[in-house]
Amino acid sequence: MIGELGGLAGVMPVTFTTAAIAIVAMSGLPPLAGFGGKWLLLSAMMEKRWYAPALMTLLATFVGFVYMTRFIQTIFFGSRKATHDGLMDAPIAVLIPQVLLIAGIFLMSFFPKVLIGPVSQAIDPTFASTLVWQGMSLEMIYGYWNPLPVMAFAIIVCWILFGLFWLLRRGGWWRATANVESGGAPSGLYEVFKTVFATLTPPWAVAAWGGLAAATATAAERIRMIYTGNGQTYNLYILYYFLVLYIAGGCVRYFWPAG
Repeated sequence: MIGELGGLAGVMPVTFTTAAIAIVAMSGLPPLAGFGGKWLLLSAMMEKRWYAPALMTLLATFVGFVYMTRFIQTIFFGSRKATHDGLMDAPIAVLIPQVLLIAGIFLMSFFPKVLIGPVSQAIDPTFASTLVWQGMSLEMIYGYWNPLPVMAFAIIVCWILFGLFWLLRRGGWWRATANVESGGAPSGLYEVFKTVFATLTPPWAVAAWGGLAAATATAAERIRMIYTGNGQTYNLYILYYFLVLYIAGGCVRYFWPAG
């Protein structure tokens, strides 16, 4: 269980570094490649003067980053159990793919045309050149856009939000909203965010997402019954699949003959 881990950053430094970089990229934060697509979306919103959706997009970026930092906090920070003191970083065969993927993230973040140009030429240069946005071909747009002001603005917004929650924590605001049954205010940074977001989330949204999560878990349990681990059963599934396709194709040709 992930909750049984903690404090592994000291014994698994390479894995910790690659995981942290990957989470920043997945969150869409600058200056990594995940921010590129978000930048195009934000630019389109600002061009249409959709300021509220643009602001919500930035807020969603911040919230997504906070959510995914839970992974880093739980596994790599905190106190390490004595049983994990003898752990070492992953084997070199596992670390090499991680490092290569991180290198690819940095390459796409700071030198995107190195890959975008050849890929566009390999796919279809004529088609790629017709995809134009704001007078520039999409295949080369990452080489022309000026990300520094937008990146700086996004970073400033994130720091403002972090500072706001830090001030709320120092001022003890969350103590009034903490769950009384828990015995007091949350101690960790993630617990503070969790308390604040739970307070700001309307009850109908909690009920809706709770019901959706329960329905998804129930459906997953039902679907899991199909995976028996028996190879003969899987082959039987494939046979049924082709039989259904054959029968369906015959019905189509019978009821809707060509010509």
